[in-house]
Amino acid sequence: MKTKYLILFLLISTKVFCQNTVPDSTTNPENQDAFFDSIFKSQLDKKVFQGAAFVFVQNGKVLYKKGYGIYDAKKNTPVNPDSSIFYTASVSKIFASLSLMQLQEKGKCNMTDDANKYFDKFKLDNPFSTPVTLKNLVTHTAGFEDRFTGGIVKNASEIIPLEEYFSKRMPAIVMQPGTQISYSNHSAALAGLIVQKISGISYDEYVQQNIFTPLGMLYSSFFQPPPTQLQKIIPKNGRPQPFYNPYPAASCVTTASDMGKLIVALLSTNNSGFISIIFKANFFTAMVSK
Repeated sequence: MKTKYLILFLLISTKVFCQNTVPDSTTNPENQDAFFDSIFKSQLDKKVFQGAAFVFVQNGKVLYKKGYGIYDAKKNTPVNPDSSIFYTASVSKIFASLSLMQLQEKGKCNMTDDANKYFDKFKLDNPFSTPVTLKNLVTHTAGFEDRFTGGIVKNASEIIPLEEYFSKRMPAIVMQPGTQISYSNHSAALAGLIVQKISGISYDEYVQQNIFTPLGMLYSSFFQPPPTQLQKIIPKNGRPQPFYNPYPAASCVTTASDMGKLIVALLSTNNSGFISIIFKANFFTAMVSK
């Protein structure tokens, strides 16, 4: 049987989520198991997934977390929300946005900057008079066509440095920047490259130093392959490990509990070493405003 995994991070807040979906009774620990089990176990019974990790965040704290199903099929290990590491695929993209917003708060860039300002070995071939801005990159409004040929490779030795990758495989800009939302792996990866150019360190190292470590996200990484201590946890199960060339778009590994720490930080009303209250307001505004 083909191995299936599902990693599910649900952000549930009384202010930002449909309140009718989650009854108030779930704040009572006695009712939490029954409520969430009714959702996840029914999907397990239908074989929708082999394993899932869940974290419930409310009012600035992790209210509930649980693993469902099997994590390592060979060892019959159950999913643990604290230590079961999953490849998150496109959930990875949020960290490029957060990184650029951090750098903006430090005065090192502005989300309205022309992205071409940060590229020296290549330039975006933009046929339109409207520039592609950093905000366009993180909101999928840069106007790129999207293709992923050559984006996933079998071996780490085939990974191409970001700048070299884009010098050879830059997608075309086919829509006026800022006018259409068109999902783009390359936009997120270009945002990651800009983080590299501004910070002077690789994108995977930047996220490690400025997001994962400050938040105590000990089971999270963008490194390819992941650090040895994390590789020891990730089950093989006959499935090849993915490697990504535009890796800021897809290479993050993490746990449900680690993502819970990120959600708590983003919803907190206090300043922290990670981000300030002003940053949070600017971040959410930038992500949803036109």
